[in-house]
Amino acid sequence: MEIKYTRDLDHNYLVIETEQEENYQWKMIEQNAPEGLLKHSIRRIDGKKFLYYEIDARQNLSNYFAVKKLDREDMQRLVRALCEVGERLADYLLGSEGLVLSADTVFIEPNARRFCFIYVPEKTGDRSLGRFFEEMLEGIATEDETFVQGMYQLCEDAQNENFTLKELKETSLWSGKLEEEKDVDNWRADVGRENSEFQNQWTAFEEDKPNDRIGEEGGGMEEAAFLTQGSRESPSEKSKLRETKFSGAVRPYYISVLFILVMLAGLYVRMEYVLTPLENGVSLAITSLCVFFAIFNLIISYKMDVGETKVHKKKRRSRKSKQAEEEDQMAESWQMIEAEEDIFRDEEGELNRKQFKQEAALYTENKPRCFRKLYGRDNPENIHISLERLPMTIGRMPGRVDFLLRDESVSGIHARIFENERKSVTICDLNSTNGTWCNGLRLMPNESREIRRGDEICLGNLVFDYR
Repeated sequence: MEIKYTRDLDHNYLVIETEQEENYQWKMIEQNAPEGLLKHSIRRIDGKKFLYYEIDARQNLSNYFAVKKLDREDMQRLVRALCEVGERLADYLLGSEGLVLSADTVFIEPNARRFCFIYVPEKTGDRSLGRFFEEMLEGIATEDETFVQGMYQLCEDAQNENFTLKELKETSLWSGKLEEEKDVDNWRADVGRENSEFQNQWTAFEEDKPNDRIGEEGGGMEEAAFLTQGSRESPSEKSKLRETKFSGAVRPYYISVLFILVMLAGLYVRMEYVLTPLENGVSLAITSLCVFFAIFNLIISYKMDVGETKVHKKKRRSRKSKQAEEEDQMAESWQMIEAEEDIFRDEEGELNRKQFKQEAALYTENKPRCFRKLYGRDNPENIHISLERLPMTIGRMPGRVDFLLRDESVSGIHARIFENERKSVTICDLNSTNGTWCNGLRLMPNESREIRRGDEICLGNLVFDYR
């Protein structure tokens, strides 16, 4: 089965040519494809029929596991997804022999880690589970010995022609739970443990509480919840709460506002009511004290604010002084180097240099080492990519690429650079969204092209020069 890749407008496609006549299976997968299969369309070009599978934002297994090998959890996800697709196909009266199983035809959505399969309702001899798992065996992680032994046993069992997806699902190697399921189980266990603790505390609270108040007060549950919450707080948490309460104490500024309000109230009383001489003297004294304390607190608050600003300024000055000292030290070190060079330039040195120029140069067969790099052009971070260690996968997904690019125009797994059979540096687009460009020409999905010194390489919006 020949597989090609192409790009049409804003979509990337995997193309398979077929000569099979349309039947029930063709109609079913075209109009009502089960979940887990890649969406496809049938196109007729020059009297030939082609299947176009949309592979946008997906990577095949060979590209996805090129950097990080296949571990137990990844294989568990793959087997579970394969078995679920087989069950859905049976519900649609479709045979699982139509699944095209290989590292280049099984795709994964990197963000959701969801597997997608290709279904071609034709009988070919290259779709057995045995060959598929043998291909997967080459890219597994070897740290887990139990997992490796289980994979070898699975490959041996899958060589049997009668081996089905149902038997694969019942294999003990995949009986464990995924990390997400373990997290959910742990969360449920924690919730159940907290509920049991709360129930025990509530029971103890009811035993200590008088019986007559239990029937009268309807807020018993709220009170118990409050006590439970208080009992769970450690002494350190309580001390933190006290610190937060007292750290937000009322500033003198707000106290002065309070004194001003009292003063205004006293003036209002003096204007609206007729006071005796004694009351008049008391009101004047209170008003005067309020004015004094208001002004006093305003002055204190102002000094506190000025003090804080001075502290910040001192910190900034200290930082600047430290930076200036470091710069002076660097300048002194450079000046010392220049002084040493000046001291070295004496008459003996001049004679030695002149004498060296008159001597003949020695011939050496060692060739100078050529450093291969992609030099960033017009990018704010001045990114340079060294190509000393190939192959190299470039993208924006941590853990799945060798060189990480943070630009939003770069796909999670964008491109790969490697040496071909002729030891020439080659770049391959890995089904990227914004494309990989070489000298202004966009590469097709999974297309490889040799690059030479002086070529312009574009990864999304990032431009590089190969030298």
